[in-house]
Amino acid sequence: MGITGSNGKTTTKEMVRCICLRVGATCASVGNLNNQVGLPLSVLELTGQHRYGVFEMGASRPGDIAELGAVTQPTVGVLLNIGPAHLEFFGSLEGAFKAKSELIAAVPADGKVVVNTDDPWLAPLETGLGRRAVTFGLAPRSRVRIVPPDGLVIDRRKVRVRLDSFGDFNLANAAAAAAAAWAAGIDATAIVKGLEDFRPAPMRLERMKHPSGCEVVLDAYNANPASMKAAILAFCREFSSKAKVLVLGDMKELGPESPRLHEELGVWLAGLPLRSVYLAGPEMANAFKPLAAAGVTFRVRHANEPQSWLEELRCEFAPDAALFLKASRAMRFEDILDRFGRA
Repeated sequence: MGITGSNGKTTTKEMVRCICLRVGATCASVGNLNNQVGLPLSVLELTGQHRYGVFEMGASRPGDIAELGAVTQPTVGVLLNIGPAHLEFFGSLEGAFKAKSELIAAVPADGKVVVNTDDPWLAPLETGLGRRAVTFGLAPRSRVRIVPPDGLVIDRRKVRVRLDSFGDFNLANAAAAAAAAWAAGIDATAIVKGLEDFRPAPMRLERMKHPSGCEVVLDAYNANPASMKAAILAFCREFSSKAKVLVLGDMKELGPESPRLHEELGVWLAGLPLRSVYLAGPEMANAFKPLAAAGVTFRVRHANEPQSWLEELRCEFAPDAALFLKASRAMRFEDILDRFGRA
């Protein structure tokens, strides 16, 4: 199986791996080894003893997925979503869509393509794919239908899934994994058990309790506008009774659209019920401006480097608070948490 999309690739790959392990020996790419160097190394681990191969496929430029598809030759391809990630290289959402859709040509005529019916870029693919399409999403026609808060309908069978993670997007990732597994011939019982075996990877909505009693969520592996907003919403819902503190850093590789996209994030943040927002990085200056101008009642700080507001942030760690850290990988936001100690 080959899995690609703008968000959720590693999480979905790990969910599929857990499902497949319930049925037979499985080879899967390690971590996010998903490029022209890492993915072939993962494929080399595949042997005749493996029943399944599950590989994450990343792309930052047109042609990347076509190259990776030639290496993996997947019988099941999974298209998760199209969002504003790596726009510096794709140029537009249409460019991202075309790049991710290269996966379809890598899947043989008798293979299956898993498609997200909730994504406006991907949903139209269903018609052209015909019987090759295996759909997932909220739409009633989806082969794997999402039933919030914790349900899935897998080929007309409704099941409850107790995920060890929070957020609507993780239920969507679970639906994608279930659709991929169903396309590979795995039954619903094994799918549910496998999904419940899944544990989030480090720095991906990694939940922990700080020695102060503060709830902390570290989601510092990567960030783009879609994943940033989805994760913040999930955090706010999960910790609705807590005083919520956001610690956010630059979203990288957005190209010329970066100032506008960061500004839109700032406008959006102004409407949330928060105690404080700490922003770091030159791009986040564009988010700070509308926040500062909006006259919000919560504390807002910005600096190019986190060191400028670390002592203020230290005071936010308290039993009544929940703290969320998210930024692109280059910002190394896990270092912030290391300064204050972990549970």
